[in-house]
Amino acid sequence: MPLTLITEDEALTDLVHNNSKLCMAKAVLDKDGKETYNVVACANSHAVISSANVITFADSYSMLGTVQSFKIGATVITASSKTLPIQFGQAYSLPTWDKAFVGSDPDVPKAGFGFFNGVKASVVVALKEGSNGTDESVPDCPIFISPNPEVAGKTFLTPINKIALWFQHGLKTATMISLSLSDVHIIDLTGSTEAVATYTNDHKWVDGKTGLTSAPVDYLKVAAASAIEYNAPEVSSN
Repeated sequence: MPLTLITEDEALTDLVHNNSKLCMAKAVLDKDGKETYNVVACANSHAVISSANVITFADSYSMLGTVQSFKIGATVITASSKTLPIQFGQAYSLPTWDKAFVGSDPDVPKAGFGFFNGVKASVVVALKEGSNGTDESVPDCPIFISPNPEVAGKTFLTPINKIALWFQHGLKTATMISLSLSDVHIIDLTGSTEAVATYTNDHKWVDGKTGLTSAPVDYLKVAAASAIEYNAPEVSSN
């Protein structure tokens, strides 16, 4: 589903002057059903912000287990188990750190994922960004980490089609965060095939297209070419 972001000229000039980054987070319903945005899915500098950017999200995900714990300001970098692609209705099973597999399970919600662990671990959900989720030039971006490590058992998570957008200086992709929803713009893509949001000259977000006069830039491809995206960590066993 494509999301077009338009930045009006004066606002763009201010953002470039302040070295602001366009930041995004994607919502996941945690095991308690709470709508959670706790990892920066993408944070790119003014070098890849133009007057119009298009971002395409595919429902293509991966999961892994990690010994890393949630900490505001830390970066999701530690992979302790193998990163595996996962589809809705499937579970990522981690009986031991050196064994991991994905398979269907009747306990898993049809629109969600399961994390079945035999070791205490935090679960990381990552999103493949791109037109179909298969572009290897665009790495998986972590969008969620367990607020607390999961004890051995079963955990269920559901990614939902809501995106948080904001501009901030100094933030990096894959940084763990605690968002105040009053400070960000939430776009609900549920049931939508495309969406448009405009950042106006008075520094406010408005849903809908205004003043788009040229073809939008493919934000994620430019970002990948700039080599500032999150790089997936090497897998290690403990």
